[in-house]
Amino acid sequence: MASNPGGGTPSSNATVLIRVPQKLTSALQPNGTFLLTSTDADGGLLTPADIGNLQLQVSSNLVNWIASPTTLVLTNGVLMTSDPSTTNVPTRFYRILEVSP
Repeated sequence: MASNPGGGTPSSNATVLIRVPQKLTSALQPNGTFLLTSTDADGGLLTPADIGNLQLQVSSNLVNWIASPTTLVLTNGVLMTSDPSTTNVPTRFYRILEVSP
């Protein structure tokens, strides 16, 4: 049985994918680069299997988003990336999207 506040319906076998929001933390480094870290919002650690489904995007206006050219690195369950180009832009926004495998 699958249900939500709108009602329920019988279902055959199904795969359920639960996505956990990411908690982003940022820090400006002494050399001017921007360090962004991410973990599951519920405190869970990310696994190597998770990293292939995550995409970091950047925007200067919160409307037009592009994939960031920086590499996502997983260290002890925490996703990290550094953006050295922040010294060349007055405003930059970040988001991480989880895409289906």
